[in-house]
Amino acid sequence: MKVPNSNALIQQKLKVNSEMIFKVITDRQAKYNDMIRVVDRLKAAKIEKISLSTN
Repeated sequence: MKVPNSNALIQQKLKVNSEMIFKVITDRQAKYNDMIRVVDRLKAAKIEKISLSTN
């Protein structure tokens, strides 16, 4: 799974709303590691408000 320019997108969203809640939605068939990679990128950007769900 590739998440191109995710760091730039995270920073752009934070400039608009520093209190933004980031929601990570994964497919039930997705690998656990893929979700964790996205969460790790958010945590590296100092995001504290993260919501996780599957569809």
